[in-house]
Amino acid sequence: MTAATQPGTQAEPDPSRPPFDGTDATAFGDLVRFRPQDGIFLRAEHLTVMQTYAAELARAVGIATGSGVVYGFRPTIAADKLSVEVGPGLAVDPTGRPLHARGKAKVPLTSAAKRDDYNGYWVLEIARTDTFFGTEPVFGSPCADQCSGSALKPWLAEGVVAQLRREELPKLASEPKEKKRSRLASAYFEQERADGQPWLVPAVSKGVTPSILDQPWTEVAAAPSVVPSEVWVPLAVVWLDGNEPQLDMWTARREVHGRLADDLWRRRLAMRPWNAFLAQVLQFQDQLTALPGGWAATPATGKVDTLHERVETFVKAMADTSVTDSDGFRQLIAAFEQSEGLRAQLTTSTPLRDRGLLELPPAGLLPRPQDDDVEPVIRGWFPDLDLQFVDCRADHVPGAIERARDLDRIPLKPVSTAPPVDILIPSRPADIESLTIAGDAYGWVAFVRRDDVSVRVAEEPRETVQVYQARGDVLQLIPTFVAGETSGTKISPELRYPNETWEYPGGETAASVSLDDGDVEVIAVAATEQRRPLAALRASLFLASVPGERPVPGRVVRQVHTVVRDKPGPELIVVVQPSEEEPPVDPPVDPPVDPPVDPPNPGG
Repeated sequence: MTAATQPGTQAEPDPSRPPFDGTDATAFGDLVRFRPQDGIFLRAEHLTVMQTYAAELARAVGIATGSGVVYGFRPTIAADKLSVEVGPGLAVDPTGRPLHARGKAKVPLTSAAKRDDYNGYWVLEIARTDTFFGTEPVFGSPCADQCSGSALKPWLAEGVVAQLRREELPKLASEPKEKKRSRLASAYFEQERADGQPWLVPAVSKGVTPSILDQPWTEVAAAPSVVPSEVWVPLAVVWLDGNEPQLDMWTARREVHGRLADDLWRRRLAMRPWNAFLAQVLQFQDQLTALPGGWAATPATGKVDTLHERVETFVKAMADTSVTDSDGFRQLIAAFEQSEGLRAQLTTSTPLRDRGLLELPPAGLLPRPQDDDVEPVIRGWFPDLDLQFVDCRADHVPGAIERARDLDRIPLKPVSTAPPVDILIPSRPADIESLTIAGDAYGWVAFVRRDDVSVRVAEEPRETVQVYQARGDVLQLIPTFVAGETSGTKISPELRYPNETWEYPGGETAASVSLDDGDVEVIAVAATEQRRPLAALRASLFLASVPGERPVPGRVVRQVHTVVRDKPGPELIVVVQPSEEEPPVDPPVDPPVDPPVDPPNPGG
């Protein structure tokens, strides 16, 4: 801006020097337009300036938008396998020029037809081309009027030309057919990454990353090149799969990050366009604001003089509760004072689902309850949601809302499980002075649908061991189990141990074993000779897990017998106690017999 020029005005160009020399504070570009005025004889150069100006404006917008395909230009292999066809569409080349075609282009696969270029592949690309057509008579030229009868071709059509540019990928021919496509895509994407010259990671394989202090942090984007080889827009890659040409569109094609392509693929991939997400959030906020007044208000808490009124409110809200006498009323008051759950219900407003709201967007904002304890109030607004309260800084909330953009809407009357939702409470103070608030809390809280995921862990392989309880002579029982037969009672459920190791089992199986105070012996039946130590350890630990006071008076673990099965089958743990025997009965004892008494001798 020159000293004589005010903001918003334009200085008259100085005809004594070019306006692009940069000798003062005003800088000019190449957007030059014609200023039509009465008295000027309109010539071709004037119309050319007008057209050029319009074209340069469009080019500037195209550069700002970015190069790529806007819509259409779908490539396909022709049915005869001898050419590639490109449908109509709209694209923007790297210099900002629009590429627009209503018809179809067809490129012959002359190189592919040789069938001997197996390490090569081709990039299908399009560029702008001009075609002159039509005729108009020439006026004002004596020679043209009287001599030649010549005519001009004043019309120029901006079209699109397609080509196949050959590239080479070493060892592509040695890749199996089923891997060629992935190999080619991987190499193309890697080259695209390396061409960006990243600073924080190596640009080439096994490269180094220089110090960030050595990087030009004042670098700015350069104007797009006008080199003919750099004004093409890639649409696909083509390669040979044996003798068959193959085409992959998305390896090379890049969409302009505009509304058409972005909206299409976001919807196809179950994602939301930003404008759709924003509309859902704003619709909820507007409906929330329009709810009848007082929905967010809560009664005062913690005051003795209002306890009676609050309890009455609570009683009315509980249809299955009746208080008919003073004693019952005092009991209800006592229960209320002792129960946090009752206090929460008394400080809770009407659920939003009862105010006409059926769903929430994936994220949004809520007014902060006036109570110090916001949790019971918000739980009352959303009684059917799985709420989790999160303390955070206020600057965490915008990003959290944006990350929830593609998650499902939140039903307030879910059909199955309660939707998981995080309530973000900006309770942590800002550490920048200009962002601090006057007060202890913000006037809002946020909600976001929780992105609840869990890693599915494969179940560890386990071995089954059967448990039996038997009575009898252990030496007589051992041959029975070794032979693959069983005796006694099978205990359920079976034990399941990690493969080739032990653990302290306990559990339902051990609790199902009933032991008396007598001696106990254990038979550990192993599948092979090598597993005998493991079987013995498992049996010993299992017996230790059987419930009972330790030590049990009179119970003695005499021995763990470890044996090997004669035939394939499950491994066993057999708990053995001696057979129950009747206590010995003493032989009957004859009643005592008095000694014989000699009869009296009458004769003395």
